[in-house]
Amino acid sequence: MRLDGHAVVLLRFVTFARRKSSRICASAKLSLTTLNTMTNMRYVLLTAVCLFAMALGTHAQKIAFVNSNAILEGMAEVKAAESDIVAFSTQKQKLLEDKMKAAQAEYTTLAEKQQAGELTPKQLQEGEASLQLKQQELQKMEADMQQELIERREMKFQPIFDRVNTAIAAVAQEESYTYVFDANASGVIVYADESMNITDKVQAKLAAN
Repeated sequence: MRLDGHAVVLLRFVTFARRKSSRICASAKLSLTTLNTMTNMRYVLLTAVCLFAMALGTHAQKIAFVNSNAILEGMAEVKAAESDIVAFSTQKQKLLEDKMKAAQAEYTTLAEKQQAGELTPKQLQEGEASLQLKQQELQKMEADMQQELIERREMKFQPIFDRVNTAIAAVAQEESYTYVFDANASGVIVYADESMNITDKVQAKLAAN
């Protein structure tokens, strides 16, 4: 008798899952630009809005822009959040790897016993069923970990983004700006006079608060 497809599938999955789990920690290190896009920061306005405002007559509007990447990169909270996410991801990755090693050990033991003729058909069937169950558990565990990582990012970064949004709104109100655009939003700003850049003012507002 030979092990049927279940055990072979598990072995392949263990190898596949090991490669994927190694990406979990790396996935925690998203660029700040990507994080900005994921969280849909409210101060990032669409190009269409910008063009519409210009069509109404920009001479009557006060417009400014910020560099959101520069703001976030200078915040200690961002560095702390990134460190937390990497540590969280590493911990979860270790749990997944431990479970994969256990599944691999069970597969190896079953294969050795089968080759030595030490298993009855019923024992072989039960062993294969156990391996198939562990494969399903590994798949679910990986999916759950990815979701937990997404939720962890949101939990750590959303308060930071909210704080930045509040600071931008405060500066805009104090300086009577009608629109504040994000220079890092792709396609929004091709050129802007540096006199319209209020990044320093937003950073000062954040530092003061």
